Amino acid sequence: QYQQAHQLAPFIDRYERELARALFFQTQSFASSQSFEERQKFQARFTQAIGHAIGATRLGPERSENWANLGDLYQLMVNFTTDAPEAALQAYREARDRDPLNPAYLEQIGKLHILIADRMQPVLGSKDTEARLRAQERIQYELQHAEQAFTNALQLKSDYSPAQYHLGILYERQDRLSQAVQTLETVLQAH
Repeated sequence: QYQQAHQLAPFIDRYERELARALFFQTQSFASSQSFEERQKFQARFTQAIGHAIGATRLGPERSENWANLGDLYQLMVNFTTDAPEAALQAYREARDRDPLNPAYLEQIGKLHILIADRMQPVLGSKDTEARLRAQERIQYELQHAEQAFTNALQLKSDYSPAQYHLGILYERQDRLSQAVQTLETVLQAH
């Protein structure tokens, strides 16, 4: 359906955006397959999905939802490719720049900073002292940026539960337990 709409009106960003989502959801059946042929189908569909998502950002660069859609697709790929977290961060930053009052984009940015920090954890067990130190610095950097993103989201909307929840979890990870409890209790009271 979106493919047909896209063919009839190839210059409408909404059709590009929705076609990207539809193609990505089609890839889910191939994602866990061990067969070479199925993995090739997955890669081809995902490449098409990203192409259409990028196309939507070119057709409607002023629309935050086009950038958020691109960020969503990259975020769904974090387990399959190493550049996905950085690409998703950039897309969500673009969305935030276009809709600076939407706390959801900041929450996604914060979650991605945590993901990047998590990816550095295995390096902490390295025998290479310099690599461990770089990893510790990077983890600290990412967690500080995650906290800032969640805090900024809450400045926009003080009762934004997803940001409150993730901030509470971040505090718990940093052994800031009284702040974690206070933040998570706020989430529980709101629900």
